[in-house]
Amino acid sequence: MGKKKKKKEFDPRSMEKMLSDLSRMLRGKEFDSVESLNQYLGEIVASGGPVHSKPRDALDEAQELIYQAWELEGRERVELAYQALEICEDCADAYIILAEEVASSRKEMLRLYQQAVEAGRRALGEKVF
Repeated sequence: MGKKKKKKEFDPRSMEKMLSDLSRMLRGKEFDSVESLNQYLGEIVASGGPVHSKPRDALDEAQELIYQAWELEGRERVELAYQALEICEDCADAYIILAEEVASSRKEMLRLYQQAVEAGRRALGEKVF
């Protein structure tokens, strides 16, 4: 009897990609009522969900790699996080993955989480923070 492959646990962060795609689809659109927005969203759901749109900038491009990384484990996940940081140093989620996957001490983990916070601050701006 062969070994059973361990099923990867669901990572709720993976839903963020769908929300990002949906946000891009809604950007610039105006609806005259909640009903018209709901109708538009219903059409999106009926068609299979948000259509993937192209990244707008380096941060979006890096984040796309992170969405892929959340579906993976181990070395592949880590490699995508490093690639994301090469594209954009402001990709906070890449630092989070590195903190979770490669930190060898609490001190290193804390340093990576702090880098994630600073990346988020740069990406979102002081007003949001």
